[in-house]
Amino acid sequence: PLLLGGGLAIGFVLGVILLGSIADAAVIALMPALSILWIYGVFGGFGVRMTVLVNNLPLLVLALAFATSMHLVYAARRDLHAAAYDYRAVAGTMLRVGPAVVLSALTTAIAFLSFQFSGSEEIATFGLIGAAAVIGGLLTALLAQPAIIWAALKLGWRPVPPAPGTGRIARSFEAASVGLGRRIDRRRRPVALAAALLTVAAAAAFLQLRPSFSLLDDIPPQAESARLMERVGREFGGQSPLLLPLPISLDPASADETTLRDIRLAHAAAVDAFPGAYVLSPYSVLRWLSESGRLISAAALDPVFAAAPERFRNAIVSRDGRTPAVVVWARDTGDSALREAAGTLERAVGDAVRADLRGQATGLAVLAAERSGGIVTNLSFSLTLAAVGSAALVALAFGSAGAFVLALLPNLLPVLMVGAALFLIGRPIELASAMAMTVALGIAVDDTVHMMSSFQRHRTALAPRAALLRTMRELGPVLVTTTLVLSLGLAPALWSWSPGVALFAAFAIATLVIALVADLVVLPALLTLRMRRGGD
Repeated sequence: PLLLGGGLAIGFVLGVILLGSIADAAVIALMPALSILWIYGVFGGFGVRMTVLVNNLPLLVLALAFATSMHLVYAARRDLHAAAYDYRAVAGTMLRVGPAVVLSALTTAIAFLSFQFSGSEEIATFGLIGAAAVIGGLLTALLAQPAIIWAALKLGWRPVPPAPGTGRIARSFEAASVGLGRRIDRRRRPVALAAALLTVAAAAAFLQLRPSFSLLDDIPPQAESARLMERVGREFGGQSPLLLPLPISLDPASADETTLRDIRLAHAAAVDAFPGAYVLSPYSVLRWLSESGRLISAAALDPVFAAAPERFRNAIVSRDGRTPAVVVWARDTGDSALREAAGTLERAVGDAVRADLRGQATGLAVLAAERSGGIVTNLSFSLTLAAVGSAALVALAFGSAGAFVLALLPNLLPVLMVGAALFLIGRPIELASAMAMTVALGIAVDDTVHMMSSFQRHRTALAPRAALLRTMRELGPVLVTTTLVLSLGLAPALWSWSPGVALFAAFAIATLVIALVADLVVLPALLTLRMRRGGD
């Protein structure tokens, strides 16, 4: 609630700054507020559990609703002013801007639906809920925004588009957008070539990324559990126990000296393979019996295990007390490190005892490491699927194969650049970063859709250069403002108690900001380069 309240306040303040009117900003902010009430009502009505993942959705819905509301109200101000504030002018606004809003929502929903290929039931469920939330937010916008505008007009709202004496910041934004459009039009070929080369270079770096996952990623550093895990790592040589069951029977009726020797060899091999780490096995108990002057035998273990706490007993023998295990505490620095440690344990113990006694390391940390690497890899595939699927939908909506490239390049570039930055600083791609870039990609396509729609509409009556300048004048301020709303709306999550939420917000913001630059620089160059027919 604090993050949502902060995001709502930030969006409202930005609306006041851009439009120079508290009333205009209030009309924009009402629809996002209704969207938040709607999504929480749906969550409560359908019993959706507020997990760490699902808790991100209201914030995303708020940001998306602000972007949609800004596009609709910014366009409605001009139409209402030109029609002497006749409410019927809103119908023209909805017919002109509405299709782009619908297409934008569908591309965002595709990004969420791509999580169905993640290999994780929880992430797939998050994707379904996210897609439903986006479509629900779209319906809220199409139904509620006209009603809000009607009510505001009845209450005396009289919006004025940028003109002398009003909306100075908006006019400055418009002038800057037009100036940028002129420069891009003059340098459209070099800009398009530079974008293509940058995309290839970023893709090469992105492909070098390796997935990583750690159970410690979601433990807040200020939490008591983090302090305890640090203590565990310091005293035991690692935070994650690796369990290696041994195919040896501790049944007193069949156990002999060979059984005890194999357990001792397995324990010693684990100690040698992990110097400084804490190693526990039935041999630990046998050694304690020896030090206390008791008989060392398999039969002597039974009364000890019977009296030992269950958690301790089950750590080194099976529940029936017949299968021993070696436990090594390893450092959790990512799933690849844990998988490597598990392999080292298996090889070391297998080489020390008979060949038929080789076992397979297991435990929560190992199982999570084995599964999570595949999940992150699948999320990278989901990211690609979201980019291609969104671009294909845009191409289908515009009825042009060329629109596929126009929609793909400006939105794939931010994702690839963020991935390249990760590679350059030596960080792997993690669960939160892969999910954030996928969601941000779906959101970033919104600006592309509005730019292409506006350019196509103006192109029917104007030359390419004039159509571009008109599009930049109308949408430049809106794109900058919506990106600010999205980024600043997500910014409070950077200080979230959960590291996963904070990382999600950081990568989403980075992707959105780079996408804004791509939509204001790369996309205009591609549009005029493709559609220019000569003459201004």
